[in-house]
Amino acid sequence: MTRPIEYFLSHQHDARDAVIKLETAMRRRGLASWRDRKNLAPGDETGAIVERAIRDETSGFVLYGSRHLEHSSFVWKNEWQLAVERRRREVAAGCPAPYRLSPLFVDGVSASNLGSFAQEHGQSSADIANGEYVASDDRADGERVARALLSSALADRATQHQRPIRIHLTTFAARADVDADVLVDWRPEVEGGFDASELVTARDDLRDALASLGRPIEVDAQARLPVAFMFGQAFPLASRIDVTAIHRDGERWRMIRDADVSSVSLFDDSIPGGDPSVAAVEVSLARSVATAADLVLAQSDMSIGRRVQIGFAAGTSAVDRTVAGAAAAVFGQSLRRLRDDGFSHVHVFMAVPAALAVLLGASISAGPILSLWTSTGARVVTAAAQA
Repeated sequence: MTRPIEYFLSHQHDARDAVIKLETAMRRRGLASWRDRKNLAPGDETGAIVERAIRDETSGFVLYGSRHLEHSSFVWKNEWQLAVERRRREVAAGCPAPYRLSPLFVDGVSASNLGSFAQEHGQSSADIANGEYVASDDRADGERVARALLSSALADRATQHQRPIRIHLTTFAARADVDADVLVDWRPEVEGGFDASELVTARDDLRDALASLGRPIEVDAQARLPVAFMFGQAFPLASRIDVTAIHRDGERWRMIRDADVSSVSLFDDSIPGGDPSVAAVEVSLARSVATAADLVLAQSDMSIGRRVQIGFAAGTSAVDRTVAGAAAAVFGQSLRRLRDDGFSHVHVFMAVPAALAVLLGASISAGPILSLWTSTGARVVTAAAQA
């Protein structure tokens, strides 16, 4: 089983708030973190658990280098020493991606400052030089550092195996047994009131880091449909990242460029007198969304010039890899056709498996502004299709 990328976050308590901001930026981009106040329970044997986390469980080590580290014997003699020992051991063994050390230089602290702090505690300073500077603890710096950590960690994973990069996307409680390289946990944002703008930057940072590897990806989406759809939008065919979505039964679904679309039905009707710039698209492959669409259109007094409905063809009643590929192809074609016909805003209603929602998002190479609605008639996200 593949353990998700996880960094050990070493810091003094004065930096706790800044480290939590960094931790949030990392989590949004798919990087798990180990931090004492989060991972230790009252009564735990601190030394033994910290040692196990550094020696065996984490993928890298972040040293948050504030001035208060000068006086932290525990950080230097326990955490830093263990991290340096592990890295040197793996380098000597010829590991393709030895344990990564990532010191951060914060608020005027330099590499030489941290080196002096380490030496004062009898520790090596040779591994500090290639760190990352952080001007302050504001959000922009946390995101910049998270991007750098992500790129480094994914590059390490790419040297360790040749298979696709595995992504676990969740908006629920993250499982302990996730088999993935990257764990994208957006549960706090979704439960706190979903706003796509909070996550689009993080998603696109992940996309850019993946694109630099040139690897296909596999996405296991245990997530609400709007999130799965929005995540898929980052990886259209034009991005040249080959996307496979993993269904909950383990079956792998992919977009097919020349899919046989006979397993799905398509109804595309013009609405006389409707707004020629607004359309509705319904995808009913888990349950019907027609009632929800009718309700939204009636209650909002929304005028639409076109209504597209995608569902099962006669003789088809369940989504498998063939139906998923066909539905993604038809959905993408429908959005492009609406764009070409002058529609600038499309309201999307869908009831599909989460894996298919990823493919539907990825099927759009360019298109109008999209508003996504749940099957209960609640608008949950508005976003532009990727160009």
